Amino acid sequence: MTEENAEIRGGRRSVFHLPGLDPGPRMSSGWFEGATPAGLRFRAPNLTSEGASRAADRVSEAAALAQRHRTLAQVVSAAAEAAGRLVDPTSCAGSEALQVLREELAWPESVARETLLGMGRIWTEQALWEVIRSELPDPAVLEGFSPSSESRARRASGPRLLLQVVSANVPGVAVTGVIRALLCRSGVLVKLPEDGPGLVVLFARLLAEADPVLGDAVAATWWPSALECPLWQTWVARASRIVVYGGKAAVEGVRGRARTDQDVLAYGPKLGVAVVLPDMDLAPAARGLARDICAYEQQGCVSPRLIFTLGPPAELAQELAPALSGEVARLGLPPLRPEEAVAIRSLRAEVEFRGYGGSASRVVASGEDLAWTILIDDPPSLESVSLPRVVRLSHIGSVEALRESLRPLEGRIQVLGYAGGGGQLALLAEAAAALRVSRITPVGRMAWPPADWRHDGRFQLLPLLDWTEWEVE
Repeated sequence: MTEENAEIRGGRRSVFHLPGLDPGPRMSSGWFEGATPAGLRFRAPNLTSEGASRAADRVSEAAALAQRHRTLAQVVSAAAEAAGRLVDPTSCAGSEALQVLREELAWPESVARETLLGMGRIWTEQALWEVIRSELPDPAVLEGFSPSSESRARRASGPRLLLQVVSANVPGVAVTGVIRALLCRSGVLVKLPEDGPGLVVLFARLLAEADPVLGDAVAATWWPSALECPLWQTWVARASRIVVYGGKAAVEGVRGRARTDQDVLAYGPKLGVAVVLPDMDLAPAARGLARDICAYEQQGCVSPRLIFTLGPPAELAQELAPALSGEVARLGLPPLRPEEAVAIRSLRAEVEFRGYGGSASRVVASGEDLAWTILIDDPPSLESVSLPRVVRLSHIGSVEALRESLRPLEGRIQVLGYAGGGGQLALLAEAAAALRVSRITPVGRMAWPPADWRHDGRFQLLPLLDWTEWEVE
């Protein structure tokens, strides 16, 4: 037994991808057991130091073999083939991916399907080449020395082993991270997220079917983050570089384990903000906002949580309310966890109480199903809450005032969505750049960035690469 994806034992799903490794008594000391927020129980092997080293060795050897015997074009083709099967709802693998998201996250099929199709747009062969060429005008540097002038040549190399620690608030982020590592010709060790471990394991299995060598260049498993187990210690020690996606605690936990000479590339917590400019038809703006709010159950850093309008907020709320109801009806409503329901009711009561005190704060919301909540804040609030389909809506007098209001969030805004335009749009773009926002886009497209987007304002591949300069006589 070397790889498992959906096997159920003792009511628990075994979730890991460890090519060539039998997690028997010598290689593991039992099982770690976890559960997703939706209650799906799963397990992964508690690898010993020897087992963790064997897994890292296999990945490192496969990455070296791929560098010698696989062209960059072959890597792109295999990754796109595996990802294409993952997001194809008519294929067995696509059906399995839908099932993984539904069971792990308790999402309706329509939400899971739309998420996979959206992520799939950045995993196509054409999209992957766009990423490569946008950062490396001469992709040949990933395969060997390429002339950069008459007297010099350059080569780019990814680390032999890259450790990737992933949060699953947006399913597919781990898959994107694995693909980036493979494009850099690296082997990748993945610490799976507890709230959604299955998708990257399924991708790794499909990659192994498309190209066994590349499949062996990926190892993925799960262990409790707070536990100082041999697996954590061994993989951190073996990796040349670490990439971590997650909240503040996750990033600090990884930095605390890393060596002083070890690069840690962190994608920490960010949020989405939207603004509705004047002289705008509010109905289409509201429909676009509703789509962005409901994407990924509003868990992504590209989902808007704060909305500002230069017009009366009540007018925008009047259009946004039916738009949210329509989007929820189209996608379906995943069940809320008890703690989420309590938090939403508490927020609604807090804002309503503030309104009784003479402010213009009020709540526009669905009923007891808690499907969606619009909190109209007076004065504007920058408090962002990670609750499903909850947004804060505030009036702002001008783009200049918005820029100053958002100053405390400088460097923390992932995307700024806008509706409307005219002379205000150029001012908005300049304000976004001053606030170090990584992306500006019309509402309705906030949740679906292009393939070559600069995530967190950074290149995707270049931070993973080391360069060698060859000066010729």
